[in-house]
Amino acid sequence: GKGSTITPFGPLASVPLSRDKAANLQTYFLYGLSGGTGCALTHTVVVPLDVVKTRLQTNPDQYDGIIGGATTIVKEEGLSALMLGLQATIAGYFWYGISVYPSYSFFKYAISTWLLSPDVAVANASFVALVAGAMSAVLASLGLTPLEAARIRTVAEPEIYRAKGLTGTLATISAEDDQLEDDGSFLKSLGL
Repeated sequence: GKGSTITPFGPLASVPLSRDKAANLQTYFLYGLSGGTGCALTHTVVVPLDVVKTRLQTNPDQYDGIIGGATTIVKEEGLSALMLGLQATIAGYFWYGISVYPSYSFFKYAISTWLLSPDVAVANASFVALVAGAMSAVLASLGLTPLEAARIRTVAEPEIYRAKGLTGTLATISAEDDQLEDDGSFLKSLGL
């Protein structure tokens, strides 16, 4: 019809559907709380598997597969060794969930409302969702990455990092970063 937008799947209505509504702070809070809880719980369940996987990656000659690796870890270090890195996993994925879900909703709404006209946003809904998802994943990863680094150190070298706990391991990593010489090459590689 008149004023409609043509897409590969046919014309859209001349008045686009209203798909997204502005969420209030309570809604964003609930997205974050449910996302954080869900991510932390689901990743906590697989911590023992993650411990074995990390050991297989960091010291492949010492372990013989998943079952053999788990058996060796329990025999040599005790059952609690399968929960190494638990603090970092819970904190990291709680952060990931509280940041990724509300920010995805916000970015999707902002792109669809503030950057694009309604008909363009509806016609490109998949692209809008992809960009919003990428932006929210980057934001969430900013907090997750240091915690994953701490988890990997704790699992790969428990004799050094287990007693330090999460905050001690993060402090050690931070002190190492402070000792690196900054010659500006990273910024130069970005063209800055």
